[in-house]
Amino acid sequence: MDPRLRRIGWGLVVIDEQDHSIAWASGGCLGEQTVPRAELQAFVWLAAHTHGDIIVAIDAKYVIRDFAKGPRGRHD
Repeated sequence: MDPRLRRIGWGLVVIDEQDHSIAWASGGCLGEQTVPRAELQAFVWLAAHTHGDIIVAIDAKYVIRDFAKGPRGRHD
């Protein structure tokens, strides 16, 4: 498939301690359209729009690794 035709999006749901949905968000992928980039953007959105301690369930180890690099790290 031609990568110029690929379009990727992300989505997430925030649930409380009783497993009730309390918020959701979704968006498109900025820049290169890849699944890892979209997953990282979802995680960054969550970190920027929540506060306090949170538990994140994610299936991509590279997202956690890249987030740990911080805003000045290179995100491959």
